[in-house]
Amino acid sequence: MSGWVCRSRPPTGRCGTFRLERWVGAAPEELLASYAEARSAIHDAPTGQTEFRQPDWTPARVREVEAEARADGVDQRVVVAVHGDTVVGLTEVIRLPRRPDEYYQGDTAVLSAHRGRRIGWWLKGEMARWLVDDQPGLVRITTATNSDNDHMIRVNREMGFQPMKTALVVAHDIAALAGE
Repeated sequence: MSGWVCRSRPPTGRCGTFRLERWVGAAPEELLASYAEARSAIHDAPTGQTEFRQPDWTPARVREVEAEARADGVDQRVVVAVHGDTVVGLTEVIRLPRRPDEYYQGDTAVLSAHRGRRIGWWLKGEMARWLVDDQPGLVRITTATNSDNDHMIRVNREMGFQPMKTALVVAHDIAALAGE
């Protein structure tokens, strides 16, 4: 496994036996199945009225996305919370080759049975520490959060993220546009 292992406790102390693991690129084989399942925890994040739906995550899909990132020269980093031998939460970032000074924070998700313990905050905090320590040229970490996701907005504010812009995302049925 590449990366580091952090075995500190979450800040609230209410989490029981959890540990953090992190990697660059591919998920360790022994965590792949539970990592794919934990990625699917994003399905119940508040999305407002958007029609966008997160993909179903399987081990094969995880490997496909990892391979695409490598092929495109994307630096993909992941921090997971593990309980026993099962991933129960994750956060991920990517850095595009054309922006070596900026990481984009992607999904942060925790399985519903483990929510309410500030694991998402713990994950994002560890990711930020890792990037600051490991990437001396880092200028910015950006993230996007649905306006209905009060919990993640609170986590982002607690971490010091500042709103940059508000985006309105619109969608239209292609068949209706084509007049079918």
